[in-house]
Amino acid sequence: MQSFASQPITVANEISVPAAKVQILNYAPRGDCEQTMQTRGDHWLDLTLSPRPLNARANFTGYWEPQRFEGIGKIFMVPSGGELRARGDAGFQQSSLVCQLDPKIFEQWLQPSALLAADQLAAFLDIQDVHIHQLLSRLAHELTDPGFSSEALVELICAQLAIELGRYRTSSELEDNNTPRGLKSYQLRLIKERLNELGVPPSLAELAQLCGISVRHLTRGHRASTGQSIGDAIAEVRIKHAIRLLQTDMSIKAIALTLGFKSSASFCHVFRKAMAEPPGQYRLRFSRVRR
Repeated sequence: MQSFASQPITVANEISVPAAKVQILNYAPRGDCEQTMQTRGDHWLDLTLSPRPLNARANFTGYWEPQRFEGIGKIFMVPSGGELRARGDAGFQQSSLVCQLDPKIFEQWLQPSALLAADQLAAFLDIQDVHIHQLLSRLAHELTDPGFSSEALVELICAQLAIELGRYRTSSELEDNNTPRGLKSYQLRLIKERLNELGVPPSLAELAQLCGISVRHLTRGHRASTGQSIGDAIAEVRIKHAIRLLQTDMSIKAIALTLGFKSSASFCHVFRKAMAEPPGQYRLRFSRVRR
């Protein structure tokens, strides 16, 4: 049905019905921080029963650019025939309720290829739908504490899941579709993460290369997505770094050099223009407030 690249997994509980196989899986700690999973015949729906690894992100191989990794939520889905490359901090132990759904039960609710549209896949990495969550939680309860006619109940819940996933798919509006001229969500995340790194700010060429686009696309797309020029975003984060460093014992000259200013005078001019006071005065005022 599916495979994981050398991923140590144990099956704690399992119920199989014609429409689906439902399992509670335990993932053992390991050193590797990247795993690949492939779905073959079934759709793979996963509800984590314990915290996912820190910084858990994934890429839909073959549909997204290699550098595009989006965050994995409490619930995610990999459509039949898909391949997911996941990353996260190593050394974790996790349990998940996994529902392997037969694509045939989707045919009366969705077109056969509806779940494989590349521009819809991001919505499946973090499914925030209360009805889907409730149904998966009910399945988890049934596996750990089965009652009368468990298999019949699981079959009915899986049919409900197919309907709710169909509703979710048709109601999901991805940011990429709403802002076709803007940057994609993962590109905005990459830019934000890079700008938040303390030190000399990146050049436009570096940010464009990081996102796999041209500088022209970067500048136009950032403004279309955020309403702010990329230059203003860089300057804004630079001032935030300066404010944080001014609350330490670092000298103004050292702060200027750390943030890539050519001189202390240049730093003071930019800071005063942004904050309506020179950095020395801000530091003095901040120290008085702390007292």
